[in-house]
Amino acid sequence: MEKVEGLYQELQLLVKSEQYEAASHICDKIRLIGCMDSEVLRTKIYCLIQRKMWNQALFLIKSLEKDEIELPFEKSYCLYRTNNYKDALETLETLGDPTKALSKLENRAITHLKIQILYRLGQFEECERLYSIMEPIIAKENNSVELEMLQVNQLAVFSSIRNINKNIEDFDIPDYLTNSIEYWFNRCCLYLSNNDIDNAMTSLEMSESLYNSLLENDDSEDQQSPDVSDECSLALMRAYIMQQIGQNEEAKLLYEDSFKKFGLDGVKLEPSMVHLGVVAYNNYFILSKNDNPHSYIDGLKRLSITSKDQIEHKMTVNQNFIISLNKALLLYNESGFKQYIKQAEKFSVDKLKLDLFKIGLFLLQGKTKKAVQYINSVYSKNQDNIEFSISVLKILLKLKMINNAFKILDSNIDQYICNFGQWTISPELFNELLILIHNILIEKFSNSAIDMIKQKLKFILNHAISKSTSSKSNSRLPSLLSVLGKHLLIANLASEAAECFRFVLEDLGDSNNDSALSGYVSASTLCGNEVPKVYLRQLDKKLPSSVFSIDAEVLEKMEAPTRASEKDSHDSKSMSHANLTIKTKSKHKKRKPRYPKGFDPLNPGQEPDPERWLPKEQRSSFKKLNKNRSSKKGQIGKGGHQGAIPTSNIEAKPTVPSTAKQAALSSSSGIRRSHKKKRR
Repeated sequence: MEKVEGLYQELQLLVKSEQYEAASHICDKIRLIGCMDSEVLRTKIYCLIQRKMWNQALFLIKSLEKDEIELPFEKSYCLYRTNNYKDALETLETLGDPTKALSKLENRAITHLKIQILYRLGQFEECERLYSIMEPIIAKENNSVELEMLQVNQLAVFSSIRNINKNIEDFDIPDYLTNSIEYWFNRCCLYLSNNDIDNAMTSLEMSESLYNSLLENDDSEDQQSPDVSDECSLALMRAYIMQQIGQNEEAKLLYEDSFKKFGLDGVKLEPSMVHLGVVAYNNYFILSKNDNPHSYIDGLKRLSITSKDQIEHKMTVNQNFIISLNKALLLYNESGFKQYIKQAEKFSVDKLKLDLFKIGLFLLQGKTKKAVQYINSVYSKNQDNIEFSISVLKILLKLKMINNAFKILDSNIDQYICNFGQWTISPELFNELLILIHNILIEKFSNSAIDMIKQKLKFILNHAISKSTSSKSNSRLPSLLSVLGKHLLIANLASEAAECFRFVLEDLGDSNNDSALSGYVSASTLCGNEVPKVYLRQLDKKLPSSVFSIDAEVLEKMEAPTRASEKDSHDSKSMSHANLTIKTKSKHKKRKPRYPKGFDPLNPGQEPDPERWLPKEQRSSFKKLNKNRSSKKGQIGKGGHQGAIPTSNIEAKPTVPSTAKQAALSSSSGIRRSHKKKRR
């Protein structure tokens, strides 16, 4: 008995001192003695989890379940670490809703684990909801460590959500986040998701400076030691930003340097950095424009062998989905693309995106009929999705199927416009929809297209104003109506455009909307209406001071400006905006005549033969023709002796060469004569 008590005390000391390997051996000794206490098994499971031995821990948890002892949190965590995300989420949900009592540390740990599982499954909106519930509770407790981890992970979730516009410029950065490399890195990702390249580069430079300061102070014990994976992530992020702004050569060099420095080619790559190697290899392959699809797949297989595990377990769901689509796109002409489509279906979070990809593959393969059939089958199930409808309209317009596009436009799009007040699409997407309506009506009604476009725009305006009055809380309505007003101005509907912009400024109360303000002034001027001075003053404040230095009378007298040539493009950059390029008459340069090689224009020589265009039989120099002519004229009688003269009264013509060719032949030194042998 004393021996068992000593082992328990030793076990307790080893766990407190974090000597988990020795502690697990003590647990085995206690069980060998015959003590089958469940707490000893729980302690051993805890030690195995700390030693990252997930499968062994799962085996012990299942053995405890036979004795009706359940450990759902530990089991869910082990399933999460072994990449069984769905089973882990199902196990965790047996514990109930942890958000009801987040003040308890157990419920908070359950919530953190649930968010990590949901992030891996691509359910970012649910992650954001749980973080918004946890943040005020943790902020009240002044727990800076947990709050820092929450806000860093929250930025990662925000950067993964599509069409999210987070104004993080308005947020004050706490002191505990100013020195966090992960915070500035995730902030850079959020800026990139909103296409804000300048602020993304600024955040990346801040993260790089913090990492460099860690390298300089590596000897100090207070600060955390720098991780090589952080340096690799920063280098790859800089290369990706270069790729986004079009500096492909610089991006390729950065990727190549990362391959050499961190061993991302898969030969000596650490398993913890495999996901970075996959990202770098995928982006570099796109830049290199390699036509061999099998080299891309072989490279990913090499990385998978290096990681000693499947690559899909190291990546998020979206990353696995994109990689599967890349493989299928590279092999669209081969039979192997179908297996990668099945892989994409397994990782697909947005099924409509995969459906659009399949339609594109059918079109690449030349299967237009099959693509149209698939479009009809998918669209019949997703008629309420305006984004998918716009994509279908683009494809049908590209295929010149105007009747099918007009049916969708006339039925489903009109029904969707009737719910204008509830729209959540972006202004850019709404602008694409209006352009599609314009193009489809032009193709369908070539003669009366302008009238049809005006009627359609008026129809949209009436429903937009009527539905927007009851749903003013929608923050996207001002920007959507501003886009509509611009299209009304293009269609020469100035009065309707003025009403649209006025509704944004006055009824919706968005008086600071620059596009609506400038559009209202332009539309009112075209209609001949008086513009309120309040709007003119606001517009004057927003215009640059250089605009007022332009003289309108001088501009009216000048000719219409044209596009500057490439030669003058460098000079035009230094000129002010008032100096316009004036159209000038084009000067025709007199070019020197080009002569054949070896030709002297001062001594051209003899004139060419005037009979050179005639067939050979019709030329006067042809032998048979001369022989016939001389016999008809009777210049020499039959059987005459040598030196005889003509017997006819006609005088013989002088032997003057008739062509330049004969003159050239006569001037030669000697004439070769061929003597034919007579047959006996």
